[in-house]
Amino acid sequence: MSGATEILVSSLVSDPAISVSKTNFQHLTSYNWLDHKRPTIAVPGHPAIWSPKPPNTKAKLQPDNGYHYIDQNASRLKSYPLETTFRALAITDPSFSFANLDVVTSRANLRTLLAFCTGRVGKKKFKIAVQRIGGTTLLTKQSTPNRVFVKSSDKCYGEAFEKAYTKHIAGLEKSTGHHRVASYGFCGLNLVVAFEADAAVLPSDGAPEAAGTEGVDDLIKLSTLSVDDDGFMPVPSRRKKQPAPAPTTPSSSKSKHAPPAKTPANPGTALASSPKFSILRRGTLVPNTVVAELKTKSRRAAHRLNMNDVYDQLWFSDTPHLFVGYHEDGVFGDIEHHEASNLKGKDGSGGIDDWEVRLADGLRKLGDLLKKMCEIAEARGTYMLCYDGDRAKLRVEVETQGKNWLPKDLMEWIESTSMNEKATSGK
Repeated sequence: MSGATEILVSSLVSDPAISVSKTNFQHLTSYNWLDHKRPTIAVPGHPAIWSPKPPNTKAKLQPDNGYHYIDQNASRLKSYPLETTFRALAITDPSFSFANLDVVTSRANLRTLLAFCTGRVGKKKFKIAVQRIGGTTLLTKQSTPNRVFVKSSDKCYGEAFEKAYTKHIAGLEKSTGHHRVASYGFCGLNLVVAFEADAAVLPSDGAPEAAGTEGVDDLIKLSTLSVDDDGFMPVPSRRKKQPAPAPTTPSSSKSKHAPPAKTPANPGTALASSPKFSILRRGTLVPNTVVAELKTKSRRAAHRLNMNDVYDQLWFSDTPHLFVGYHEDGVFGDIEHHEASNLKGKDGSGGIDDWEVRLADGLRKLGDLLKKMCEIAEARGTYMLCYDGDRAKLRVEVETQGKNWLPKDLMEWIESTSMNEKATSGK
């Protein structure tokens, strides 16, 4: 497989002995993009707080009009879309070790690759840049375009709905997106997955649908550790070791393509800045148990909500809450709150666990695909995985001089923690 020029979907193995359930899910770090003249993130930031209207209240919203991000990281940081993930991680957990970490990717990549494995991928072409650093494989999707212009005539209300039904904590009012990073075991691999989160359900009485405006305002005050750029309260390390199970993907302790490095005396300080963007210390870490996805749907097209697309989005990020705002020509009234554990599909089946069982074959093939991608990266260092519209295969495109998808200091951090821990353990 290391010298492969393509990966056939028919070659992907679904081993029934392998469990597809995620293991040891941990929230690692988070950040918010802010609407500043210079690209700026706030670490750890905070999701917008779900702030519903009083019962029986209708809200007339104007349709979205303007640019919307498809991939905000890639749009703002074209050279290194994953850089924000690693900078935020260095701040919130400077002791993080990459020794047993197999893959760093976005949720969008996993959803795209799962669609390929299950035959649901369309004709739209895509590319994923793959790079091996130490024993870790990075996946960076090459999205085009990274943002689109939405006209009011398109009658889309997603952004308007978020603004009307959520509030940002003090100091993050200019937030343009909350991004989270989590780790978990999947099909024998240890993954770090980055994803965007729409909101957090933080009621004072424990009932998500009962949180009123006053309670939300109180939570906004309590959730803010500091609005001073230098007044960040350090977050205790939540992770000293990578989760089990151990990876089944063959890996070497050294990368032929990443530069040798020494561990910085204080990685959190040394890696907490970038020449490409500003980093502010604002907000607080929020547990994943309160994270919510928001969606809107016209009453006329309510039946078109594809639960299969919703399920995989929630599953790969372990998002427990879904709010669906139904409207008639922009007038929102009924807001449905669903828990992922009992979310029903068209056929009456429901819940993430049920979806996982039905998609087990495809998920196992996804695990096998990721392992094959790691094997190729171990041999070649850097390559482009290309989908050209042929559902039968993915093409491996190797460049003579592969591009690095992270800045040098972050590559050194990954390489050094991998090598140092392996040397300490005698491996």
